[in-house]
Amino acid sequence: MEAKRVLLVLDRLVHHSTNGNDCEQSLAGLRRLLNGRTVSELLMVRPSSSSSSYEDDLIEMYRNELYELRESEREKQAEIDQLRRQVARLQQNARDDEPVNGFYTQVQINALILTKFGKLHGIKKALVEKNQERRRHDPSLPKISDGMLQQWRRDNRYPAFVVEQLKLLSPDDLLAKHPWTADEMAFFVELYNTNPHLSNQELAIRCTKQFGRHITDCAIRGALTRARAAKMADYRNTYT
Repeated sequence: MEAKRVLLVLDRLVHHSTNGNDCEQSLAGLRRLLNGRTVSELLMVRPSSSSSSYEDDLIEMYRNELYELRESEREKQAEIDQLRRQVARLQQNARDDEPVNGFYTQVQINALILTKFGKLHGIKKALVEKNQERRRHDPSLPKISDGMLQQWRRDNRYPAFVVEQLKLLSPDDLLAKHPWTADEMAFFVELYNTNPHLSNQELAIRCTKQFGRHITDCAIRGALTRARAAKMADYRNTYT
């Protein structure tokens, strides 16, 4: 009778619908029933001669379930241990911020970015734009451009000043998407057609003042591409 009660609790415990508080309550009840014994000790007791073959089969079934449950727990623990080792390696990479022969590797740069921002996408672009903005006020600041970042990535060698400027970058510096209005695009096209000699940087400064928000050199290049595409579309509509 005692074995049956233990088996019923085990049945409830391993059921897929049992979780949270139900699982804890079932475990507490199982411990009370066992009274210091293990489940294995209880199930290893051979049934009396009056026990039915059904009870024999039931006990054997739960022995197998208990074995599978233990194996499953071992596998889960192995996965947890592996994840812990991976996290430790990532944390070590994040802590390892010392340059190698005066330069940082791609792994070190990515570890720094992921630790600070939790993502990689868009961070280097924001770094380039922030560098351009700062260089307007301090031309002595080392330059960082898209082309330079690509070359450093290929060489797996980033100068120390890249890390210094990355550490100064904040989440507020990340680029936000602000689609240009039709009026803003019209102002830009007129400005460009009237002053074709202006550089992208000078165009960005004037648009920043007009729009009331920071416009980057990259945004100017995108606007030029869209303006030229629109002009080509108008030409096709007119002459085709």
